[in-house]
Amino acid sequence: MIYKYIAITLLLINGMSAMGGGILLVARPNGQILRLSTDLLAHSPFSDFLIPGLVLIFFNGLSSLVLAIITIVNSKPSPYFIIAQGIFLTLWIIIQVLMIRTFDTLQIIFGLIGLLIIFCGIKIKDYLDKEKKENQSVST
Repeated sequence: MIYKYIAITLLLINGMSAMGGGILLVARPNGQILRLSTDLLAHSPFSDFLIPGLVLIFFNGLSSLVLAIITIVNSKPSPYFIIAQGIFLTLWIIIQVLMIRTFDTLQIIFGLIGLLIIFCGIKIKDYLDKEKKENQSVST
């Protein structure tokens, strides 16, 4: 099932990127390490990058890495968690664009990664449903 391995790869890319970026934002909430200005946050509820950095670490980084590990270990991954992670990443990017009111290449890349994670989760679900039906018809 190729979609499982694509999902794992995308989850690892997202997880490692989110952890790196989130840690740098938390280390310097003024955005200095990443050369970001807090002026970007003028239309957001945040005065600095601390909360966005924490959200990036826990809800994008750690959750993607844990889900990738679970998917590697489990022969039948949970497509619903994979889909949910893709939705979260896609919403994160959409909300980010709306709040900072700028558009960057990385947002396009990670928005596409989010959509691909959703697609892989759906394909994994379809595969597992088909496998389940086949097993039920064989046993009857």
